[in-house]
Amino acid sequence: MEFNFKDLLFIIARRAVALVLALVIGAFAAFLYASFIATPRYDCEVTLVVNADPSTTATTGTIAASENLVKAYIATMKDYSFAQMIKRELPASCDGYSVSDIRDSMTLSSVDNSQILSVKITTTSSNDSYQIAKIIEENAPFTLRSYFDNAGSIVVLRRAEIQKNPSAPNIQLTTVLGAILGFAIVFIIVVALEMLDKRIKTEEDIEKYVKYPILGTINKLED
Repeated sequence: MEFNFKDLLFIIARRAVALVLALVIGAFAAFLYASFIATPRYDCEVTLVVNADPSTTATTGTIAASENLVKAYIATMKDYSFAQMIKRELPASCDGYSVSDIRDSMTLSSVDNSQILSVKITTTSSNDSYQIAKIIEENAPFTLRSYFDNAGSIVVLRRAEIQKNPSAPNIQLTTVLGAILGFAIVFIIVVALEMLDKRIKTEEDIEKYVKYPILGTINKLED
C-alpha cells in the first residue's frame, strides 16, 4: 500500500494514544537509565598558556612557534612517562588508577589551534578528576620545560576545580532522545503494519485498488 502525507497524518491521528504512550515510556525509561543506571562521569579541566619566547613582543613568528610547541607538549603528555609521573604523585585515595587509566582519562587539545593547551580529565569520581588535574596543574609547567631546550614559558590560565555535577550522562538530553526514540520505534511499527494490511476499509482504499470511481455505498444495517 502506498502512503502519502495525508495517509501518514491519518495514521498518527488514529494511533495517537499508542504514539503518545510510546513517547512517554521512552522518555521515562531514558530518564531512569540516566539517573540511576548509567555511571556518572566528572570532568575537571586545566588550561595552560604557552609562549615560545616570552622575552619578546608577540609576533606572527612567535605565535606560530608557540602553537607548534603546544603540539609538542600534547604529544609529550600523551607519553607513558608523563602518566607515570602523575601516578607517582597521586594520593592514596586515588591508588586504584593504573598508568593506562590515567592516560585514558586525559583529553588534550589546542583551543582553537592557539597557544592555549587544554587538559581535561574525565573519571567516575569528581575528587579523582580533580586530583589528577591538580597534579598536572602543579607539575606540567616544570616537567614539560625540562623536556625541551627552548621551552619558553608555561602559565596556568585555568586552575583545577572540583565539579559537583557530572558532565555525563546529560539527563535532559537523554530523556529527550529517549522520547524521540520511543515515538520513532512505535511509529515505524505502526506504518509497517498499515503497509502489510491489505484490507479495504474506506472508499479511498477501493479507488486505489480498482481505479474506478465509487457510484454508491450501502450502509450496514443493524439487526
